[in-house]
Amino acid sequence: MWYYSPRIRKTAAVPAALWRSKESAAACRDPDDREFPVVVACASDILGAAEWRPPQSAITRDTRYLLIADVPVPALARLSSLFDVRRPEQRMHITEDTQVVVRLLVAQHRDAPLEGIVDAYLLGSTLVLLLGDFSIRSFPVDAVPSLRELDPGDRDAFELDDDGSYLYWPAEDLHLGVSQLLQAVDPTYLADVEVRRFPASAAIGARIGALREARNLRQRDIEGVSERHVRRIEQGVVRLTGDSAVRLAGALALDLDDFLAEVAEAAADSRAVHAEVTD
Repeated sequence: MWYYSPRIRKTAAVPAALWRSKESAAACRDPDDREFPVVVACASDILGAAEWRPPQSAITRDTRYLLIADVPVPALARLSSLFDVRRPEQRMHITEDTQVVVRLLVAQHRDAPLEGIVDAYLLGSTLVLLLGDFSIRSFPVDAVPSLRELDPGDRDAFELDDDGSYLYWPAEDLHLGVSQLLQAVDPTYLADVEVRRFPASAAIGARIGALREARNLRQRDIEGVSERHVRRIEQGVVRLTGDSAVRLAGALALDLDDFLAEVAEAAADSRAVHAEVTD
């Protein structure tokens, strides 16, 4: 669910068409496919005399907060305590850039929300991004060749596309999107690109379950993936992600390419059966 303060649409100058589309935006989900609430507001809405609050049902331990900093900096320290936010660095993002609201809405309509950039800043020698799935990703400059080659004085001088599609460094006419950055630092990203071709299906789930059972592994034996999420994958309720594919392959003692080949074969078998039934 999405919860917006009364003033945020006007403050962020959200286009009417995009605002109307927010109800059809994909829900934000964590790696276990659990939906989490998102609260979008101005800091003054919450801290000011109006004392706006989202409904109590929106305040959970999983809620994420995107807040526009329109109050004095010392006042911002109160925000996490008002909502009793644990680990605010992962669940609460505060910025003066009102365009983040538009970028977040745009990201929710992407096939992969994590490929939309909501906000970005350089912290020392690390580029930090808030992505459309509300994850915080850090990219060491030295790990991204095109950034490493930039003059240090030019690295801070980047622009963020209004729709969150890319970052732009005018000094070198350099454009970088999330996919390029992730390929440089995250080995699971390319796996995610690969498994995105495969929808959740009972055939794929059954093949993964058979591979697991052949190795005498229980659903709770997959390190880094909850028993519930493994069960939902095997039931065909949720699709694989790059991270879960990497972890499953490791637990099954398979190379990632071999594991994905098994998934692709199961998907092909499923399509063939469906074609026979419909002919």
